[in-house]
Amino acid sequence: MIEGEQTQWGVVETRPNAEALAEKSLQQIGYEPLVVRYNKLIKGHRYRLNGERVRSRHDEIQARPFIPGYLFLPLPSGDDATLVDGRDGVKRLFRTRDAEGYLARPKLIRNRIVEQIKAAALERDETPKPIRDDLKPGDKVRLPSGMIGYLVSLDDRGRAKYVADLLGGQVSGSISDTRRLELMEA
Repeated sequence: MIEGEQTQWGVVETRPNAEALAEKSLQQIGYEPLVVRYNKLIKGHRYRLNGERVRSRHDEIQARPFIPGYLFLPLPSGDDATLVDGRDGVKRLFRTRDAEGYLARPKLIRNRIVEQIKAAALERDETPKPIRDDLKPGDKVRLPSGMIGYLVSLDDRGRAKYVADLLGGQVSGSISDTRRLELMEA
């Protein structure tokens, strides 16, 4: 695509659960397809290679298509995308019909619509966010007890490990709620 040129998007319908296959096969012929994905948090189970669901103590994040069965294809002006039909994983490219009723050029959607779909997928994203993003390991913090310590690690559930100097020795500990920590100037 030329810089500054308004992107035109065609819509490709894929075979069931074949978004990744269609994306790969279209990349092989020189297109840059867009499968809008979001991260889904799967709690307490995982899948074996044979597809069997197994209970687990760990949560898992999976990237899932936001609109299953469809992908967007950026098309340069004048490209009729004849190579797209019949590719692996592709069911069809939506096209207009000519005067005789035959399939003609691809139907195009506006760039604005694709941007709105991307924004909607970001809102649906379930990736765990850190409780506090202003703290990082190595920061000097004041604990609720008034002690001054240094953060060793943080996790996504709001727990922190720290090291503090107490009576001439170092003491390590943890706190379950980082919202109670006060960031100190180094």
